[in-house]
Amino acid sequence: MTKLESRSLLRLFGLCSFIGGFMIVLSQIWFYIDPISFIATYFDHMGWFFITLGIIGLYLVQYRESGGLGFISFLLLSIGMFHWLGYKWFLTYAAPDLRKIVPELLDSGLQSVLYGVELSNYILQVGFFLFAVISLFKGILSRWGLSLLLIGSALAFNAQMEAVVLYSPLIPQVMIGLAFVWIGLSMFTRDQENTYDEDGIEEMTELRLTEPLVNETENKVHSIPEDSNSRVKKQEVSTT
Repeated sequence: MTKLESRSLLRLFGLCSFIGGFMIVLSQIWFYIDPISFIATYFDHMGWFFITLGIIGLYLVQYRESGGLGFISFLLLSIGMFHWLGYKWFLTYAAPDLRKIVPELLDSGLQSVLYGVELSNYILQVGFFLFAVISLFKGILSRWGLSLLLIGSALAFNAQMEAVVLYSPLIPQVMIGLAFVWIGLSMFTRDQENTYDEDGIEEMTELRLTEPLVNETENKVHSIPEDSNSRVKKQEVSTT
């Protein structure tokens, strides 16, 4: 893959992050108006789907810098995202029919579903938190967007742990959505010529490739045999 193709791919991942974050923010506002809206539920599901794609690009941008700990955070975040997408699929396509046919089933509470929701949410928020902290230290992605992601994931984790909180559960979701809007927009619009680490690595490779050539030419200059005129001149100087 050429450098131009890799940049286009990273811009596409940034666009996915922007679209996903925007859809999540829009769906949360819609949920505040109509908590059982199917359109809002569908927007929320698709928003998380686009964010799942965008996270791949956010990791690829800094995978050389993040190291093993960054890979662990990305792996944990991916596992949480896949579980969370399954839950969102259930809310979008299965829960509306169950609510119409057997409403007492949802009202009684599905213990296995509730356990899966809590588990996926814990993994997701911990993954968000670790990913944001590591990315902040590396300084490649947008710091403002990562700060929003860090605060939003902490508030979402606290809302899941505590029975009573002083803020609406929609606020952490809005903050996470805004974080991906910010990160995705900065990733899509930024100048990728001198910011991402792949260019620096290529420059170092070019430098390493040219250094032996320079040394070789210097050695050739020093090893040029002397002509007869220079030898005569040196003899004249020595006799005088």
